[in-house]
Amino acid sequence: MNDYMIMVCKEAVDKWGVDVQNQVLTEELAELIVEISHLVRGRGSLDKVAEEIADVEIMLQQIKYSYKLQNAVYDWHYKKLKRLEGKLK
Repeated sequence: MNDYMIMVCKEAVDKWGVDVQNQVLTEELAELIVEISHLVRGRGSLDKVAEEIADVEIMLQQIKYSYKLQNAVYDWHYKKLKRLEGKLK
């Protein structure tokens, strides 16, 4: 995460609070699910999916910042990727 993204995410959490941002994350995840469903059924667009992925990623950054989960998430990424790598062999 770059410095600009960190700054904006911190400001958003400080302004609206973690409880509100948790709810917004839930809403953004739902919107991503809808756009993926539309895409699979031939009614959506990759641009809309990309937009919703960006929204979700921004909200996830806010939640990671709020709960100080950056390192834990990084560790889980590594573990999950190693497990996936094992399944691919």
